[in-house]
Amino acid sequence: MSEPVTDLGRGLAAEAIRTGGRGFLWLVAVPLTVCLPLLITFGIAAVAERFAAIPGQLQVPLVYGEVSLTDPAGLRYLWTVPIYAFTACGLGIAVGSVIRTPPAAIAALLFWVYVARFGRNGSLFYFVAVTGAVFTVATTAAQWRRGVSPRRGAAR
Repeated sequence: MSEPVTDLGRGLAAEAIRTGGRGFLWLVAVPLTVCLPLLITFGIAAVAERFAAIPGQLQVPLVYGEVSLTDPAGLRYLWTVPIYAFTACGLGIAVGSVIRTPPAAIAALLFWVYVARFGRNGSLFYFVAVTGAVFTVATTAAQWRRGVSPRRGAAR
């Protein structure tokens, strides 16, 4: 068995022991973290479709009616959304690490959300690059705070 797979198995076993095994966390909270966002997303989609189909209202094109998983738009959605989610988590961790006060970190993230405008092309690469830069700054700042030189890995 390869070393990363062995490390993953050990980590999962340690986490199960740390959280008490098959308790509330693994039987209720973890499935809810997966299912609840899916239910909310499908609910929003259903409401948007319903409003788009009401006659006499402001007519907008049906949002989800023409898209399938084999369309270019559907395929793009399948690979971009996980990347956006991963980088958004990384950005949140990095900003929280650099800005140690929770309200200020939230304000910085909200500023980013409402000020940064993404275009159709290139926005994913821009977002990944900015997140990588902020995460690098956060890692360097954390090492500097602990008194570890980022170049040598030793205490100053």
